[in-house]
Amino acid sequence: SEPCTALVITHVIDDSNNTFIDSMNIIVYKQLIILKADDLNYSLGYIIPLGFQRFIDYVEKKEILASLGIIGNSLKAGNDDYFTILNEIANDGSFELWNHGFNHILNGINENGDTYHEFWNTAHEYQKEHLEKSQDLAREKLGVTFRTFAAPGNNHDSVTLDVINGNDEIKVWIYGNQESNKLILEKHYNIEFPTSFPNFEEFVNNYPFDEEYLALQIHPKVWDDERFHQFDLIVDFLIEQKVAFVTPYQIYRLSQP
Repeated sequence: SEPCTALVITHVIDDSNNTFIDSMNIIVYKQLIILKADDLNYSLGYIIPLGFQRFIDYVEKKEILASLGIIGNSLKAGNDDYFTILNEIANDGSFELWNHGFNHILNGINENGDTYHEFWNTAHEYQKEHLEKSQDLAREKLGVTFRTFAAPGNNHDSVTLDVINGNDEIKVWIYGNQESNKLILEKHYNIEFPTSFPNFEEFVNNYPFDEEYLALQIHPKVWDDERFHQFDLIVDFLIEQKVAFVTPYQIYRLSQP
């Protein structure tokens, strides 16, 4: 009747009265919810941007789970306090930190006058370097291996597919290319209508009860009081539906034998 973790133990006795025991932990759930919080970076004035700090405190108070997309160059710009806080966040059990690119460039203009994003319309070596720099900085500064990736603005191309497929550390690609060898979490629904504006009424009106999971993109760094209130209403509604909040890498682990 409630989301939970269940230990299933199997006892097998053969004709010679030998006993074999095996066990597996499974999640009992009605629907899985992944909160994909984008764009966490270092704040010169506050260490953690105030909107993100409020979101982090909220998740811990609600005793749910969420994931935080780290912009990699913040691991160069940040100080020891920033690294300590992120390390504590990664280890407290409520959050997964993931790779959200290195510099989060959107709508850049290249030397030919063409538009590009960090992981769209850029060279293979560029994308590979940007992915790996964030991976390396996470290990060096936080002692964390990013297992999940999502491109800035969710913009990616065939080059990104090759780069992500070739990285053994990444296991999950949120809103990624379905041809990838990684676990792809699709975008089935929204919380923000439009981007950065959670809307409880809009969310409830077309809430897809029958989807196995919802990977919900949010931008708490820019939320004001009213937007947090709308998000709070949505979370309470989801809890009433007896969903299970999980992280992207947890879903990957659940999918493995």
